[in-house]
Amino acid sequence: MSFAIRPVSDRHVSQIAKLFNAAIQEAGATGDYSESQVAAWSRHHSLDNLSFGTYAIVAASGEEVLGVAAADLARPYHIRFVFVAPNQWRKGLGRTLVSCLEGFCADRGVRKIFVASALNAVPFYAALGYAACGSVTVCLPSEAGPEYIQIQAIEMSKRLESELPRTRS
Repeated sequence: MSFAIRPVSDRHVSQIAKLFNAAIQEAGATGDYSESQVAAWSRHHSLDNLSFGTYAIVAASGEEVLGVAAADLARPYHIRFVFVAPNQWRKGLGRTLVSCLEGFCADRGVRKIFVASALNAVPFYAALGYAACGSVTVCLPSEAGPEYIQIQAIEMSKRLESELPRTRS
């Protein structure tokens, strides 16, 4: 299936909400996270994550959103998230979305980029050249009140290559 990378627009919003939920539920099915962690993660990754201060893109086939990714504008060295529809996993969409975010960061002079990877996504980022820097705990609000749900993630980084010199032919 062919797809195009586009900036997020209002017409994508309802599909992105469904994609967040589907991808997180599928990732939770890997056994890395409990039901309460998956629920907190789903609530956290809402459309608020596409608000001001985020560079967000979609991979779309026609009007169908197949993936979404974002980098933080205030910290242009940090990937906020990359989600791909589960039925589109292992088809190159995630790789393309990450590459676009890396280009966005490199265009702003960033030479090293970071991501707090979900446990199930560590092999994906490693295949793209990211290396683990350490473990982080993400605290997300609980549905039950003032308590927090802790989710383990792996901080990963990658040195971005500067543009190669062009040769004359």
